[in-house]
Amino acid sequence: MASRHVNSAAVGIGGRHGFAMGAVLIVLIVTIVFGFGYLALAYHEANLGAKEVQSSAAFYVAEAGVQRTLYLLSVTEDWTALSSTLFEDEPLVDVGTYTVELRDRAEKTLKIHAKGTVLNQSRILEMSVSKP
Repeated sequence: MASRHVNSAAVGIGGRHGFAMGAVLIVLIVTIVFGFGYLALAYHEANLGAKEVQSSAAFYVAEAGVQRTLYLLSVTEDWTALSSTLFEDEPLVDVGTYTVELRDRAEKTLKIHAKGTVLNQSRILEMSVSKP
């Protein structure tokens, strides 16, 4: 039977056998953690951007309700005869809905309270108006 001779170069110099594999695994794990962190951040930023767009759209929907109310007030002599809730969940062409209420009413003054809603975002506008 032949004896086997083990070459010290094959085992590794100075007992460092497997060091490269461990270093590669550590770098791979760190890269994966940073990658998932970046994906989570990108997802969060995309959601914030979408909410900001919806919030801006809700503002303009509420503004549409205010403008419609101002027109109605301009063609109505007796403001006290108007209902407190002028429009409730009024749709605005596939964008959202608005609700308009008249508050703090007097003979020649009132406050318009308009709420615009787009998906999950709502914005409220209030405006005081008076007759000349």
